[in-house]
Amino acid sequence: MRVNLAMSLFGLLAATMLATSPAFGHHGWSGYDKRKPLTLAGTTTEVSYTYPHATIKLEVSGKAYELR
Repeated sequence: MRVNLAMSLFGLLAATMLATSPAFGHHGWSGYDKRKPLTLAGTTTEVSYTYPHATIKLEVSGKAYELR
């Protein structure tokens, strides 16, 4: 009885870890420093949100840039 309970809990824990592991590996914030704000200047030509990311297209001095 105790072995079945332990195996069930282990299986639940393993399934939970496997299901959430992609979320941990998706974004890397090692280069982000919230103490240094980033200012962008230009004309916004397009803004879109396609799950799970937003995209902003800017035009600066005749050149187009896409930020994700």
